[in-house]
Amino acid sequence: MNNSAIQIPAPRVTTTEPRRSDKIFRGVVTVGGLSSLVVLGLIALFLSIKGVHILVEEKFGFITGSAWEVTTDESGNIAESKFGIGAMLVGTFLSAMIAILVGVPISVLSALYLTFYANGRVKKFLISVIDLMAAFPSLLFGFWGFFVFMSSAEYWAKLVNKYLGFIPFFDVPTPIFERSPFIAGLVLAIMIIPIVTSISREIFDQTPLDRIQAAYA
Repeated sequence: MNNSAIQIPAPRVTTTEPRRSDKIFRGVVTVGGLSSLVVLGLIALFLSIKGVHILVEEKFGFITGSAWEVTTDESGNIAESKFGIGAMLVGTFLSAMIAILVGVPISVLSALYLTFYANGRVKKFLISVIDLMAAFPSLLFGFWGFFVFMSSAEYWAKLVNKYLGFIPFFDVPTPIFERSPFIAGLVLAIMIIPIVTSISREIFDQTPLDRIQAAYA
């Protein structure tokens, strides 16, 4: 056989240059991400410009005070104003602490059950439900807490205050039961349970098999 008749194919050129479609997709994603940062920066700049005079007037009292009052004169102009976010900060802190204390243990225990104990159709069904709840907008949880959960919580709060009000922890000097950090914390706990459960389950799934075997032993 004549060796000259053998056609040797040309070597394949390897390159790391991305395709045109990849370049376009990367450009669109980059522009979208940067635009969101620009919008957030503009919002922060606008709030800073509009609110800097309040910080100058109130000074440190803006953080420690709780008054939120605006006094106008007869012509409708602002004569005096007092602003403080101290009560809001305390309420936010209390709501967050209640949400963590209630939601995190339930989430971790649920993730442990789904990872190491649940099996078959039950596991698939529960994982689907949790992932679906994690995708719910927070606005839906807020509406549910305001229209549905608040009425039930108000009833139980009045009942507890009536029969256990002699205990300082359950005593409510001002009869306001529906708008409390406890109700807001429970709504936040229900909101974070699916997300924390999904993240914890992903972490538990990465546990090495030898560690699991040692724990069983």
